[in-house]
Amino acid sequence: VVASKVINGAAGTHVVLPGYLCPRNCGMVDMATSDGRILFYLPWEGHTLVGTTDVKCDVTDRPIPTEEEIDWIIGETNNYLTPECQVTRKDVLSAWSGIRPLAVDPHADPNAPASRDHVVSVNPKTKAVFVAGGKWTTYREMAEDAIDNLLQVHPDLAAKASSCKSLSVPLLGAEGYCRTLPIQLSKSFNLPIQVCEHLARDYGGRAADVCALIGDAVATEEGDPRLLAAGYPYLKAEVRYACREHARTVEDIISRRTRLAYLNVKDAQKAIPIVAEIMAEELRWNVEETQKQMVDAAAFLDTFAGPEPAIATTPAASKAV
Repeated sequence: VVASKVINGAAGTHVVLPGYLCPRNCGMVDMATSDGRILFYLPWEGHTLVGTTDVKCDVTDRPIPTEEEIDWIIGETNNYLTPECQVTRKDVLSAWSGIRPLAVDPHADPNAPASRDHVVSVNPKTKAVFVAGGKWTTYREMAEDAIDNLLQVHPDLAAKASSCKSLSVPLLGAEGYCRTLPIQLSKSFNLPIQVCEHLARDYGGRAADVCALIGDAVATEEGDPRLLAAGYPYLKAEVRYACREHARTVEDIISRRTRLAYLNVKDAQKAIPIVAEIMAEELRWNVEETQKQMVDAAAFLDTFAGPEPAIATTPAASKAV
């Protein structure tokens, strides 16, 4: 049996610039760029996020931003900025590429366009239901749509099912969260308010569990040894907490459990040995495993660009979608 292709890829490059280039609570979208693509200009994690491009690509685990795409984003960005604020290549703190799934329903009209949203499809012969496409931020909606379609196709299951609870099931951290949580954390654990705002936003009511792992370190005039990287709100205690939430790679910590790789690739490189040391202690890594983890994390960061191009080999760009 030859299966129809359901997913095609479109690579999108994002560029992170200093935060002073964008108001903290206001962003914009440009619907009329020089070549017709849409560009977002947004405040993000204290920085300025600009993107994304849209280029057809082969699906790979390690997409790499091209200099052509980075230069295009910089050029479009400078259309919004006054002459004294013009951005140069050296202002890029981090640039990366992600692959957007373009989903096609194999059981729909062959001429139907690919969807940038998720697609739920039903095999007319087997009545199998599957969902494809989408993105991490819509996973609940994807699940709800898939189950709703399943129940329509299989009434016997619908008779056993309750109504959907997606909108009423709280996320982890919802319990114990309130608007004044950052202030409570700052007073209880003697932390800067910017750090506490990050903890409350990312961990909710579980932020105190993270703070409980800080230990006896305190800030001094020389710096704050509790921080993973100077100038960022991430705590070393977050690494320990992540290990107890099943984080198993340094790459995971610097890219997903924190956003350091996406905010500043050079500072993420400096953080690798710090993260590896803490994880080795938590997970009882030997010297060989610790070294491997650092090498793998460094190779991951090689697919990012910063003020200089990405170290990893950059694939040739395809035509814009």
